[in-house]
Amino acid sequence: MASVDDVEELMRAAERRAEALAAGDPEALRAVLHPKFRWISHRGEMFDRESYIRTNTVGSLVWKRQQLGDLSVVVIGALLRRPHGPSASTASPLHPGS
Repeated sequence: MASVDDVEELMRAAERRAEALAAGDPEALRAVLHPKFRWISHRGEMFDRESYIRTNTVGSLVWKRQQLGDLSVVVIGALLRRPHGPSASTASPLHPGS
């Protein structure tokens, strides 16, 4: 079961993703998405991390904002890894390290 800290960390990562989308900032978006990130759109289009970043930061698609509210987190397996020691990083489905 995920701890309250894990859920808060996941929520913060989702908020950083929303902020990066609204800013149209490919580097900020790349920083919050795991290298193996995958996305399936509401139309069934499949994107890897780079194609998702490109599609959401270049061209005619413009994000004004993404508002997150009344969120619910369901943990399936070990999705979050907590740091152990000064050189360890935190990993989540959205972000490989902070």
